[in-house]
Amino acid sequence: AEEDLSGTRIRALLTGQKVIGGFGTFGLGNQRTLEEYVTWSHTNLGGNWDEYLKLHKLTPNIPDGASDPDTNPKFCESLERHPVRDAESLAKSALIK
Repeated sequence: AEEDLSGTRIRALLTGQKVIGGFGTFGLGNQRTLEEYVTWSHTNLGGNWDEYLKLHKLTPNIPDGASDPDTNPKFCESLERHPVRDAESLAKSALIK
């Protein structure tokens, strides 16, 4: 039951759906949007992301029918680093409390 709930929450999170009570600490954060991540990584996260990738002419890094990211080192090496919105805030949020 807990595993089913966890799977439902992660699918909702990655497809942009809302859940009762929100995602709390385990949400996306505020450094980057999901759209920014998908555009950067060309990753199809399921749901409507396939349409988004086609609209923006991006080739997914996860082939159709596969469940794991494609391990193409040249593709990964070609990705440019995109800075976060607030590096100091991100560093503070990572500290163990």
